[in-house]
Amino acid sequence: MGGNHQFLNQLPFFFTSPAFSQVAIPVEKHARLLGWMDLIVEEFNHPVATPLGILRVLVELILLEAERIIDIPAATPKTARARTLARQFLLKLEEGQPLNVSVSEIAHSLHISERQLVETLRREVGKSPRMLIEERLALEVKRLLVDPSLTIAEVGYALGFENASHFSRFFRRHAGLSPREFREPSFV
Repeated sequence: MGGNHQFLNQLPFFFTSPAFSQVAIPVEKHARLLGWMDLIVEEFNHPVATPLGILRVLVELILLEAERIIDIPAATPKTARARTLARQFLLKLEEGQPLNVSVSEIAHSLHISERQLVETLRREVGKSPRMLIEERLALEVKRLLVDPSLTIAEVGYALGFENASHFSRFFRRHAGLSPREFREPSFV
């Protein structure tokens, strides 16, 4: 996992259909997984600084065990292609794709039509590309708003909002409160 994002990106419960994003752990696996989780807590609370590699390995063990447990139906060539496209779209959002990019631009970069992208994401992820872009943008706004060195206006401008009221309306629609309210200590 250390620096290798491909490990996480290849797991079946990340960047995939919501149907596969939760793993039901069989009772017979509870003790094993809880043991690893207890070790994580123990290492994290250890009085001597724990090398991150130990924590990383323990988290990898848990994720690999979850991968063994998950029951994803075998993909046909068509569903495998759809899963790959959905994953590529979501990875573009996570790997620095400009968040104010249009759906047609992303579709073009994936070498498919906008209509194909919309249909694929609705089927595989249950959401439209625009909704996913806006959710990712709202998450990035929250991430930047907790940085006190940036003004609210700087956050909006950094993410492509040229109008403060548009930025505030966008954030209120996605977070349920204004950027200023979010920034208050009771929310952060």
